[in-house]
Amino acid sequence: PYDGGRDGGRLLDPKGGEGVRQLWISVGILVVMVALLFWNVVKVDQLTQPMLKELSQATTAAQGDDWSKAEVLTQQIQVHWEKGMHHLRFVQMHDAIDEVTLLLREAQGYLQDRKTGEYLSVLGILTGKLEAIQEQERVSAENLF
Repeated sequence: PYDGGRDGGRLLDPKGGEGVRQLWISVGILVVMVALLFWNVVKVDQLTQPMLKELSQATTAAQGDDWSKAEVLTQQIQVHWEKGMHHLRFVQMHDAIDEVTLLLREAQGYLQDRKTGEYLSVLGILTGKLEAIQEQERVSAENLF
């Protein structure tokens, strides 16, 4: 039965040390979770930002019929993706990762065939997918709840 708080087991009561210890453990766990969340945002941005920049440059190169530059940039995008994909496997849905991987292969094929329209279309879709991955990992009320 409730004794009106006279037993000293209140949460912040110095005599009720177990409650304070549990509170600090909970706060510690929360701090670690928030730190991991922000670390993940940084990691995803470090992966996607260079790729988005290279996608933009590859688009410009293809529009100007500079296929050798587009090829180099597409290869750089592929290298960035392969390096960062392992981290994303832990934090992203596998469908999104597989889709980007397939789109990169498609882009390589269109690049080899010099199909400007198709290549530019795939680069646009890739840009959208990478931006969506970034958005999913950003800290916002929508993403938290």
